[in-house]
Amino acid sequence: MKAPLATYRIQFNKDFTLRDLENVHSYLSKLGIDTVYASPILSAVSGSMHGYDGINMQEVNPEIGSLEQLRALKSKLDTEGLNWLQDIVPNHMAFDPSNAWLMDLLEYGAESKYKDYFDTSYSGDWFAKEKLMVPTLGKSLSEAIADQEIGICYHDQKLYVKYFDQQWPLSAESAQAILSKYRISDVDGTNLSNSDQKKLAAYLTEINESPDKLESLLEEQHYRLCHWQETDSQINFRRFFTVNSLICLNINKAAVFNDVHSFIAQLLEEGLIDGLRIDHIDGIYDPTAYLHDLRQLCGPETYIVAEKILEHGEDLPADWPIQGASGYEFLAASNNLLVDRGGRKKLDKFYNKFVGKQLSIKQQQREKKTAILQKHMQGEMDNLCALFFDLELAEDSKVLDKRRMTEVITSLLIEFPVYRFYDSSFPLAAKNYQQLEKVFKKVKKMNPDHKSEVMQFVEALRRAQVSDSEDYKKRAATFFTRCMQFAGPAMAKGVEDTLMYTYNRYLGSNEVGDHPENFGLLVEDFHTLMAARQKHWPLALNGSSTHDTKRAEDTRSRLQVITAWPSRWIAAVKKWHSILEKTYDGPFPHPNDEYTIYQSLYGAYPMSGEEDTTFEERFLAFLTKYLREGKERSDWATPNEEYEDTVHQFARFLLQPEGKFIKSLKDLLRSFNDFAVINSLAQLTLKFTAPGVPDVYQGTELWDFSFVDPDNRRPVDYQKRREYLDDITKIPHQNRLANLWEERENGKIKLWLLHTLAQLRHSSTEAFEKGSYQPLPVEGKYQQHVMAFARQYHNKSIVVILPLHLAGITKLQQNQLRDFDWEDTRVILPTQAAITWKSVLYTGEGSGGQVNLNELFQELPIAVLAYEIAPNPRRAGILMHISSLPSAYGIGDLGDSAFSFARNLHAAGQRFWQVLPLNPLSKQQQYSPYSTLSAMAGNPLFIDLQTLVKENLLHEEELQQQLAEASNNIDYDSVVSSKMPCLYQAFERADPSNDAAFSAFCSEQDFWINDYALFMSLRQYHQDAPWHEWAKEYKERDPQALQLFTHENKKLLEREKWLQYIFFKQWAQLKAYCYGLNIEILGDIPIYVGHDSADVWANRHLFALDNNGQIKEMAGVPPDYFNADGQQWGMPVFRWANHKKEGFQWWVARVKQNLALFDQVRLDHFRAFAAYWSIPASAETAAEGEWKTGPGRDLFNRLKSAFGEMPFIAEDLGDIDDEVYALRDKYGLAGMKVLQFAFGDDLPQSPHIPHHYRKNFVVYTGTHDNNTTVGWFKADIDQNSRSRLQAYLSSTVYAKNVADLLTKVAYGSVANTVIIPMQDVLSLGKKHRMNTPSSTVSNWSWRMLPNAFKQPKIQQLKLYATLYDRL
Repeated sequence: MKAPLATYRIQFNKDFTLRDLENVHSYLSKLGIDTVYASPILSAVSGSMHGYDGINMQEVNPEIGSLEQLRALKSKLDTEGLNWLQDIVPNHMAFDPSNAWLMDLLEYGAESKYKDYFDTSYSGDWFAKEKLMVPTLGKSLSEAIADQEIGICYHDQKLYVKYFDQQWPLSAESAQAILSKYRISDVDGTNLSNSDQKKLAAYLTEINESPDKLESLLEEQHYRLCHWQETDSQINFRRFFTVNSLICLNINKAAVFNDVHSFIAQLLEEGLIDGLRIDHIDGIYDPTAYLHDLRQLCGPETYIVAEKILEHGEDLPADWPIQGASGYEFLAASNNLLVDRGGRKKLDKFYNKFVGKQLSIKQQQREKKTAILQKHMQGEMDNLCALFFDLELAEDSKVLDKRRMTEVITSLLIEFPVYRFYDSSFPLAAKNYQQLEKVFKKVKKMNPDHKSEVMQFVEALRRAQVSDSEDYKKRAATFFTRCMQFAGPAMAKGVEDTLMYTYNRYLGSNEVGDHPENFGLLVEDFHTLMAARQKHWPLALNGSSTHDTKRAEDTRSRLQVITAWPSRWIAAVKKWHSILEKTYDGPFPHPNDEYTIYQSLYGAYPMSGEEDTTFEERFLAFLTKYLREGKERSDWATPNEEYEDTVHQFARFLLQPEGKFIKSLKDLLRSFNDFAVINSLAQLTLKFTAPGVPDVYQGTELWDFSFVDPDNRRPVDYQKRREYLDDITKIPHQNRLANLWEERENGKIKLWLLHTLAQLRHSSTEAFEKGSYQPLPVEGKYQQHVMAFARQYHNKSIVVILPLHLAGITKLQQNQLRDFDWEDTRVILPTQAAITWKSVLYTGEGSGGQVNLNELFQELPIAVLAYEIAPNPRRAGILMHISSLPSAYGIGDLGDSAFSFARNLHAAGQRFWQVLPLNPLSKQQQYSPYSTLSAMAGNPLFIDLQTLVKENLLHEEELQQQLAEASNNIDYDSVVSSKMPCLYQAFERADPSNDAAFSAFCSEQDFWINDYALFMSLRQYHQDAPWHEWAKEYKERDPQALQLFTHENKKLLEREKWLQYIFFKQWAQLKAYCYGLNIEILGDIPIYVGHDSADVWANRHLFALDNNGQIKEMAGVPPDYFNADGQQWGMPVFRWANHKKEGFQWWVARVKQNLALFDQVRLDHFRAFAAYWSIPASAETAAEGEWKTGPGRDLFNRLKSAFGEMPFIAEDLGDIDDEVYALRDKYGLAGMKVLQFAFGDDLPQSPHIPHHYRKNFVVYTGTHDNNTTVGWFKADIDQNSRSRLQAYLSSTVYAKNVADLLTKVAYGSVANTVIIPMQDVLSLGKKHRMNTPSSTVSNWSWRMLPNAFKQPKIQQLKLYATLYDRL
């Protein structure tokens, strides 16, 4: 499945079925939605309104439809271009009699084939070996028996324990004993005669009327019925949070995984669903392993997101093979961006005065988590303590008190800063362990009287971090991972489901994904988050409302206004309280609840003209849930109905239509409404234009002021929305926005904006999916009230300009938004090219490098602009090999420094990044990138180790010893000896056999990777000897020998393939990032291939070798400028006749591989395609060689046939004749010019002097084979050449300015492309030279020092690119 453009969440239930969606999908398609995002559709508990309480993982929920209906519906969706993103629930199922797997477990106990499916006392060693609790009773078992609420019944040919409408299975042994006792003919009980049924009924009556017999019979079962509150203090199964009615699965067990997902796999295979959303990933024992299993099941192309709540500063695990999270982190970021941080102090002060002095938010969070764990999860805590002792983790457990140890473990979860860690083994990732050490300090502080327990507990986990004992680390990891399964529930129940109902300073931050402590986000911090999102998780969902959010998105938009105009809000609250003191006779709620009621009413009260007759009923239901979730003055377990009635009566009084309060509330809403509308539209715009995939919760395309669930699952009026959308399209475009603003209370303006932005995503897919995220400068008087960014992909830009905290502008508080004078406030566009932008939202257009807000915000203070920069054939770039980038590990890599360099290129106005060949290097070939071990593979030394740390394949501490001091030179031997073991270690921790993306990569690269992996493994087997010195059977590629070696060394071959997989994955990320910045990567194909290479070994007939595999004819060049004897390159020339016979297939594959890596490719030693210098292997010097005819047009015709376009640059330097130029020009290839070659005796006629250039040339100051320009000026040319240079430039030339002067000459030439080596950009001397031809000393080792490419140089290059029209 391709990534969605926009998803729309549908809540299926008995009142909205598959058939109902049939009536809606055409509307969704017209709206611009391309993916239906469905709530769980598998069979659930009868009457379920959400589907998260599944009972059968193998069928469509019959209450919403059938498999055949789903097939028919999906066929219709396909015709509309609508995909299907399916929510699945792998963590838990319903603890319900309709759950057949669970009933089998209860009936057969340890003999059940499903005993390992559920996380219970029957599976593993997590719990005491005892009967499974069934916590369904409203009283104790003995009381229920005494009150005759429990009995044995015969139903549907089976015997059950009946409790009201629940029927739990009688064990097979008990059933057989009952049936046998009276010699009932059919001991299975499945086909009883009338006589037998009468006997059975009589006996069951006898049992049911005897408490002792009934209790005795129940004692025989494999489970134990108990009071539902008993699980607060003891429990022997894992549940979802503290919900007894949901029992958790052991989804990491293969059999369970397969059964749970078999039907989902079928639906994917049939194309009935296209992607997956994973519910509650944090509950799974090993989420990372689960996700890899799921990816393996689904394949690499399936779109997958996971429900994951990230705390402040927390990142989604980089090794998760998914597209991202389900959107809560985006909700929090966008919400806080629209919160005015300046209002915090006033609102803090007022809240504390109104409700009384509060504990700090951290203290309150600690209290809430403590209460949850001690009052409602004590059983889970006791189980963790028992596990700690059972695993023998303590050094001296005899001195430990279990009660105190339980308290210590509980404090670990109380102080845990995030929902959980995802390490499945010790040592933990360095970043996680550092956090854990901070938790240890807090644990010590919380338990001053438990010193022995704290010490041994902390030391047990510390020891696991450094232990050499694999057994101990495994046991410790078992315990710690089990703790993580309960850290999430502690956070969720303590914060989401308690603190967010009690700390009510500002309800807008009391939201899933957000936190009550949060209050606003700096614009620059939002930009940082979005840039990282685009880099790492560009396809994650962007949410603003979900089925789990505490309040609707438009409610939050209203609440945001409070933060920008707190004085107006505070005055209103004071007035309300004063009014009520005078007019309300009943008891007041607690001040905290009173303040919450005011915020909630203000936030959710219907828009003017959009009255809701059910509002009071809905509001009171919300207040009931609010009080019980808060657990302060009421609770679900023991509701304080008297206090709840006090609150309800107070609320009813407030809602009296003619009351003073409601009139005052409406006055406030009129003052705040337009600001809230703009906040909502800004939030919607962010959702659709920031990095990520916008997710629309059902019904929220119009104003939505829903309360927490179940209120937010109310039916949606799609007919109304369909009609509104039709109405909007009928309004003339020039009048549309004005009309919609006039009737903004009905929500049509939100529907219109969503529709418009969805259409924009359809027309600009790549800009949003792959485009860079670039913050834009805002200048002028109101710059603090505006944020802007651009989404750029190649030459297309989408610019988004949004207002912030408008209610905080004093002039606007009494003014109309559309009449406001923004004065000199302006946004600087990310281009200096001549562009014409068009408004996406209205009919305006403009030009220039900046836009004034008065020009944009006339109709609506939100702007989305689009423009394309006409491709300028004149461009500039830098030659900088990956190895030369700064890095902490001795050699440049594909990590942060590469991305930083790309950003610097973009800032400098550069549109090309040229690199040398990326293939794997050989010590025997002096690490030359032009004589490598493969023409197809990538260099593993370029793999970024830090990315592997983020993917939990390496540990930070392992890299500390690999750190290298910043240096201008690469010590290749040192790099190989330090970096390759790290890569091998990462492979050992990876699981490629279960990585669908790895498998897909190997299939895609099948044309070379098997030979390469075998070659590299055999080379290692032969201690890096060249292949022509290997044992004969391997050198000659004996099929049986190779097959046997492959079989015996599978892991070694897999490792080589995996290293390639990682290299290509990291390279693809860098290339995509560059392309988003409108930077093309120029690669390099050396014409020849190293003798000791996989290509030559696997294709000997294509190279000039003798029968022993030795070189027969060697490549090189005749005597030239660089060497009087010519050059012998140690590589075989091609047998071009054999290539031609095979249709040049090897060359086609080679070029295809490079065109996948690069946007354009330089063809090194292009002249050899016309005629090449062939040197006999016996020759002492290259001078003994001769010219031979190359493949010429035959090869290039084949390439043109294969690829159409010919994105090649011909390296046409050296001894060139007319045939070379003719071949180059025949195919329109750009040629190369080098300024260092221009100032000899032949200056006036030199082909390298700028006055002879044509447009289709690439001009360099020097190449990788030249000295640096400074080194050239100082050491390589004589005084006459310097004089000519100075005369030509009409300027005084010296070493410090020569590189800069020649750079300007290159930029000012007519050549379309300029490439400057990085050494010349930095004006470096000869010791920084990249390569000296015919020399084997110190080549290919230059590196740029960190921070050498500084702003002055960046700005200088940007100036040159501007002056010489190369932007």
